[in-house]
Amino acid sequence: MGRKKGAIVTKAVMRAVLSEVALHGVPRVSMTAVARAAGVSVGALYDRYPTREAVLAEAYWEFDCAATGRLDRLFGEYPEGEGFRVIWQTLTRVLLDDVSGQAFMRLFMEREHFLPPDKQAEVVPTTLRWWLTRNSRDLGPAPLEVHARIVWGFLLAVLSGPASQGPRDSALTRQMGEACWAALRAPPPP
Repeated sequence: MGRKKGAIVTKAVMRAVLSEVALHGVPRVSMTAVARAAGVSVGALYDRYPTREAVLAEAYWEFDCAATGRLDRLFGEYPEGEGFRVIWQTLTRVLLDDVSGQAFMRLFMEREHFLPPDKQAEVVPTTLRWWLTRNSRDLGPAPLEVHARIVWGFLLAVLSGPASQGPRDSALTRQMGEACWAALRAPPPP
């Protein structure tokens, strides 16, 4: 198989995995369903990914890297606080409106099904770590891990709360973004 065809097959398989995760959840994803959705044989899928866990892990890392790259291109030189607003709007839009984003959230929340134990300990996706590290000068003095948990907690609240039932640019989602930004800038308690 040539490189170009291999890249096309890989892309089809990654889309199929994310689609299956979004539809059925991580525990119910099967290699047969992924192969069918990707338009490849089950044998070809096993040739490339020896286990179900391997294809799930690849989809997880592929989306996390792609999201980081997308945010890097989107993020420019914004005035203080504006960069956070842009990233917040983008993250909530991608995670709420995009099937791939919803699947990524499910993969992250259910990572114990396919990632090795040493990789499961990560509390937040690489994408958030990247953004927080890049913008640490605008944040309060708390450690990066605390900031990461703050953003992740607010994102999970948006995804599971009433804001997820209404328009994606709803006032509640914006207010939660402002509250998250305030929490990130706050000095530590005495």
